[in-house]
Amino acid sequence: MLHNRKDKNAWFMAGLGLGALTGILLAPKSGRQTRKAIATGVNDGIQHLTALGRDTRERVNNMMDLAKKSFARKRQQADAAIYAAKKALAKAA
Repeated sequence: MLHNRKDKNAWFMAGLGLGALTGILLAPKSGRQTRKAIATGVNDGIQHLTALGRDTRERVNNMMDLAKKSFARKRQQADAAIYAAKKALAKAA
């Protein structure tokens, strides 16, 4: 079973390499143009991922700030309830 899986992976990788080679050889652009297009695509992808990471970090920071504020409000409410309960117990005693 494991041997069969290795064979399938090897054939898949061979097909992938052959497909890439065929794509490069039959490309409608020259090698220089193709390399420039690939480099441009990679740079655009890097810029997109960088912006996405920056936006995600900002959203997470905003969510953390909201959670901290909400927790602080709940803690104040709990402290006020505990204070009122202590005061009521002291008054009752």
